[in-house]
Amino acid sequence: MSAPVTVKEADEVYERHGKSLEKNHYGEYAAISLDGRVIVGKNDIEVVDQAIQEFGSGNFVLYRVGYKYVGKIRLWLSCEGSAFSSTLPFSLGNSFKVIPGLP
Repeated sequence: MSAPVTVKEADEVYERHGKSLEKNHYGEYAAISLDGRVIVGKNDIEVVDQAIQEFGSGNFVLYRVGYKYVGKIRLWLSCEGSAFSSTLPFSLGNSFKVIPGLP
């Protein structure tokens, strides 16, 4: 299987291999490899680090079990020529233009 390029494809990986985790691991983070191997943990950074080591970069999707998004991210966004800061939920489907050099 090639890496998912759309939210729908990533969601299909979660439905096949991650949905069953919801009863016992709700709210934890799950890195799901494209062949169905799963790493689950409470710390998203640790889960990602382990997934990169075991699956290789770009060979897994990351989900917060039972959620539509992984977490929140603070970004500086561009909107009609002005910059503003916002804390937004994000998923694989959100696309944002990050403005380099802003605090």
